[in-house]
Formats: sequence, structure tokens, C-alpha cells
Amino acid sequence: MNRMFSLVVAGLVVAAVSVFAAPGDVIVRDNFTGTGTAPTTGKIPADLNNRPPDTTNLPGGNWVAGTGWSNGIYNNYAWANADVQVRKSIASAGSYTKPQRITISADVNLGWTSATVRGPGVSGTTNAAYARGVALGFFDVDRFTGAVVNASGTLKFLNHSYWHAPDFITTLAWAGEEPFDPSAWYNLTYTIDTSTGGIMDLEFDGVAYNVSTTAFTNAYTNLAGFYVNSDTGNTYGYVDNFQVMEMIPEPSTLACVAAAGLLALRRRRA
Repeated sequence: MNRMFSLVVAGLVVAAVSVFAAPGDVIVRDNFTGTGTAPTTGKIPADLNNRPPDTTNLPGGNWVAGTGWSNGIYNNYAWANADVQVRKSIASAGSYTKPQRITISADVNLGWTSATVRGPGVSGTTNAAYARGVALGFFDVDRFTGAVVNASGTLKFLNHSYWHAPDFITTLAWAGEEPFDPSAWYNLTYTIDTSTGGIMDLEFDGVAYNVSTTAFTNAYTNLAGFYVNSDTGNTYGYVDNFQVMEMIPEPSTLACVAAAGLLALRRRRA
């Protein structure tokens, strides 16, 4: 019986490792510092392309902005329009090793300030078929796995697919206390585990959501970033405070659980 109890305690310790985590190294952080060029129509400028993150960049390398319309930095935030993917490698490089558990976060804004200047995702019936909006997540070349915010505040999760031919993992309706404002800034953050492909600790505007998936595998998460998709080239989305961080087991939590388990075992033996 004591052996069985010991196994149960060990199981609780392992569970604590998988549930409780603390921030580790920041892998990539970009505050998009600079005055830059105001959002504009056309296919130039493309200032995000080949630009290094301005704060932290453990893997090295620069941003790659995919073909599409214009993109850049303006008043300390990134902007892009129409159909632009912005991604950079977080794969192992040099002394840096890609962690198993990764948290990605950013502030996003759909840029919708009026009926005539429509932000990404404001596209009527096409919202249901496509994944328009501002997206935060991971790429395998140009296929995307992650969360897309559309004009109603709905989160749509793509499974290694394109915005124009999406394979939706799930769709989550806006759950904030106030009506969603597409012209406001909102923080989006979630953690993935590349060993299981799972997602956890998803929060949008401070509200927790749950998603069940196995899509976030190591092979599909070597590039991190965001994309903006809208109906036309004169509508924009904005991103700021982009960050990718390692999450590691929290030693204090693990120690407390282990100590509690050993104390319980000692009492049982007595």
C-alpha cells in the first residue's frame, strides 16, 4: 500500500510540473520602436521585412514580411495591410535551444475607426468563410497555426492552413464585459506545448478561454509572428509589444507539492 501511495504522490508532482509554470527567457521581443511611415496604400513601404527585433532576439535573424501589400512601423507600433505575413525563426540556433513550452503575446488593433475606413476582418459575409483580421501565432513557411481576431472580437484558430482556405480548430465568441471595439488595443496571449501540440493559458483582453487541440507541434511552430488580412489594400491592422517567451516549471510550486506529498507519506507510515 505504501508503494502505491508513493506512486500517487510522484504522479502529483509530475502533474504539478505540467500545470504550473513560470516565465523563463524571453526568446523574441519587439516593441517596434520608431517613428517610421504612416499606414499607406500600395505595396510600399515594406519596412518590417529584413528588420531585426529591437529588444530581444536569442535565435538571431530578422523578420520576414511575406508578399502582399505594405507594412512598416509608425509611432512605435507595427502596421500592415491587405495580406501581409510577418514572421521570424524561433528554431534552435547557436547556443539557443527552442523550448518545449512557449508563450506568445502581443497587443493587437484592427484599425477600424469608421465605416469608410474599414479595418481587417470587416468584410460582411466573407468573415464566415475566411480568416480575416489580425492573427498571432506560428508559421510553417506561410501556413499558419494560431489565433485570428476578427471585427466582432471573435477568435478563430487555424490549423496549419491559409486565411483564404482555413482549417478551423475552433471559433470562440467575444467574452469581454464591454462590447468589442475594433479600433481599440487588446492583449492576446497563450502558451503552447510542442510535445503535445496543446494550448493553455489563453487570455484575450484578460478573459480566459479554453481550446483543445494538438496542432501546435514542433514542426509547425519554428516561425513565430503575425499576419494582417483585409478586403483591400487601404485597410490596416496594428501590432505592438510582440513577445515569445519560454515557460518553465515553477520550482517553488514543485517543492511545495513534493514536500506535501512526503509529509503525507510520513504520516501514513506512522
